[in-house]
Amino acid sequence: EAGWISSVKPSAEAAAFSEPFVSIEQNIQLARLANLLNRTHGAKRFREVAEQAMRFLASEGVVRQQRFMLGTVLADKELGIEPAHITIIGKSDDPAALELHKAAMKLPFVYRRIDRWDPSRGKMPNPDVQYPPMEKAAAFACANQICSLPVFAPAELEKTVSRMMAQRTPKASKAQTQ
Repeated sequence: EAGWISSVKPSAEAAAFSEPFVSIEQNIQLARLANLLNRTHGAKRFREVAEQAMRFLASEGVVRQQRFMLGTVLADKELGIEPAHITIIGKSDDPAALELHKAAMKLPFVYRRIDRWDPSRGKMPNPDVQYPPMEKAAAFACANQICSLPVFAPAELEKTVSRMMAQRTPKASKAQTQ
């Protein structure tokens, strides 16, 4: 399976890279980024990009090089499990929403999706979870399409997110099943 090309095919006069170059490292980065974009925006095309990169990374030609790449393992794991998903709901200028957002940004999760949503400004980019109308700023931690009760205090957020992340269930990526 071909990975994503890291360089364009040069002109006939070019001395280096006479053939398009496919970088293992750049395909790892692309798989991880495209997967996170899919999770954040819900656009299927990003998932397809991530899966093509993973098929390349799991291909016989790459595996035969006997190069253990931690990034490949991380990309595969991330494709199979949801990121730590926190949504802050509240008006853009609400100090309580800002404090919840700051607390979410400080959480020790590397693979995460943090949404900040002001319902008065329209729909979320990826409305994969429906939230109840809120009278005041609140945060929700979600996993497997199930969300926590609203959290109103920034100090409570890490405990709630950790509890929800323990409920995530890994799913095999298409690269694993092919």
